[in-house]
Amino acid sequence: MMVIILIAFIAIFITLNVVLADKIIDIGLLKVIGFSNKNLVKLFLGKGFFIALIGSIIGFFVGSFLILNLKEIISLFENIVNNFIYISNMLGITDYPSHYRYEIMPQEVFYLSSLPYKIILRDFLIQGIGTFIFGVIAAFSPALKVLKNNPAEILRN
Repeated sequence: MMVIILIAFIAIFITLNVVLADKIIDIGLLKVIGFSNKNLVKLFLGKGFFIALIGSIIGFFVGSFLILNLKEIISLFENIVNNFIYISNMLGITDYPSHYRYEIMPQEVFYLSSLPYKIILRDFLIQGIGTFIFGVIAAFSPALKVLKNNPAEILRN
């Protein structure tokens, strides 16, 4: 879980720093026309809040969909790969035996014939809330960098 949350943190941190770098002249102009530092910080924190909220909600629904349909998704993937192997054999690209069938988890190799999973709502909520909190924390760095910028130096460069 922590790896997923860390990836979300890094993604939001990098995204907001890139936005800051791209919009530095706009930020300088907003400061010159009277936009307060407080409002600029709110702007970046709001953007980070929005990204974290939307990402958490989409992640919850996509993750739920994938887990609930895992067997069908694996079966579809295996069928696509097996069809690709069949076509590449017919075209002479590969030379697999005609009885060969690709399986993600072959029973002769693994003790399990499928991936074990169980949906636990508490774990989903912990991951979602953790990702959201780290996303908002990641927005603080660019928001604080906005305060350090001097509008005269921004517009001079």
